[in-house]
Amino acid sequence: MTRFTLTVLLLLALTAAWAADAPAPAPVPAAPTSVGSGLRGDYYDSPDWHVYTLTRLDPKIEFNWGEGQPDPLLTHDTFSIIWRGFIRPPYSEKYHFWRSSDDGMKLTLDGKVIFNAIQGGNGTNEGYVDLVAGKMYPILVEYQETGGAASAQLLWGSQSAPQGTVPTEVLFPPVMPEGRIAFADNPTLQKSNVYLLTADRKIAKMAGPAAADPALSPDGSRVCYTSGAQVTAWTDPKVAKNTDVYTVDLKTGFARRTTDSPLEDQQPSFSFDGHQVAFASRRDMNWEIYTMSASGSKFKRVTNNKAADIAPAFSADGSTLFFQSNRDGQWEIYSISLDDGTETRLTDKGGWAPACSPDGKWVAFAAKREGKTAQLYLMKPDGSGLTALTSDAYDNESPSFSPDGYELVYSSTREEGKTDLFVVNLLGKNIDQLTTTGAAFHPSWSR
Repeated sequence: MTRFTLTVLLLLALTAAWAADAPAPAPVPAAPTSVGSGLRGDYYDSPDWHVYTLTRLDPKIEFNWGEGQPDPLLTHDTFSIIWRGFIRPPYSEKYHFWRSSDDGMKLTLDGKVIFNAIQGGNGTNEGYVDLVAGKMYPILVEYQETGGAASAQLLWGSQSAPQGTVPTEVLFPPVMPEGRIAFADNPTLQKSNVYLLTADRKIAKMAGPAAADPALSPDGSRVCYTSGAQVTAWTDPKVAKNTDVYTVDLKTGFARRTTDSPLEDQQPSFSFDGHQVAFASRRDMNWEIYTMSASGSKFKRVTNNKAADIAPAFSADGSTLFFQSNRDGQWEIYSISLDDGTETRLTDKGGWAPACSPDGKWVAFAAKREGKTAQLYLMKPDGSGLTALTSDAYDNESPSFSPDGYELVYSSTREEGKTDLFVVNLLGKNIDQLTTTGAAFHPSWSR
């Protein structure tokens, strides 16, 4: 070995040692494309989020109301609040979140409970979570005041972010409520396409033509839909109008056929764990409900009735299917246990298009009960607790719950020949219009 080679090796070793001893470079914050303005706050004049009163934009959650209340419209000692929107962390690292509140507060971030110190919660006051710089995470903060002094403060900190109140510049109100929504643009299958509406109000085509009945997977990665892509002559009465269920991967855009029946397979619906898909089929010469794995295997017939059973929807725990059937002369909502096949009729004055809430507490559906237009209703999974959610002059149909379960998206015909998507909370308040295309049907809401 030459003296030169030995010198080079020695320098390389010293350089490696210096690098090992040198402090790690400070994390570089993500370059923001916009500055946050806060979270949307929905205020309720009750401690249980039932008596909706007002909505406002709050720059941050840092309040001390003392013995008072946030607004004269609210009663001190008995009010509650839901803040929602997005949080965009400046650094990629582990964040510590905690509360300083009187009374309870619960934080849910990207669908995961970070801490839960409200009545009936697990009593946690803090939590940790790894976040990626610049990524928009859905955030939901629930607060309740049940007596005495009232205050609410949401705090955070990390290796690089100083400890303190979560600042305004990282908080964003929902342009559209969290997640994404799939929908069809025509009620007639052969003319229909499937589109995806994202939180920034961008709309992209996912499938079509001859694609309808979209159903988003719970994680938002896939869309199942009905397609008649194999039918080449829709106007020829001699051609069988067969339809199948297809699945498209939203990351790759690749679509695959997941059912293959000589007769119609339609109206797919994911289970809440994303492992199963329920659908309506005429493969046995009558409309019945079937289930299959999300990959398109393990087919199982669920219902067996001479009438039509269609529009299936899973319960939150996956043990039950809700569906509509005309077995008693008109469309009504039924449930069937996937364990023992027990069937229960849940409505008696009409109902169709059932949807179950993520927490399993509610089933939403459409029906014509009061007047000439279809309205949205809520009931408990056993059919009790019936509540009218909408009551207007429009046809409101096809409800689908938000990922957090606090809102519903639905299609509403406000003008002749024009149907758009609207959002309403579970109290029938805060009705917002999401689309203005005049052609949006059968929405499905997911992350």
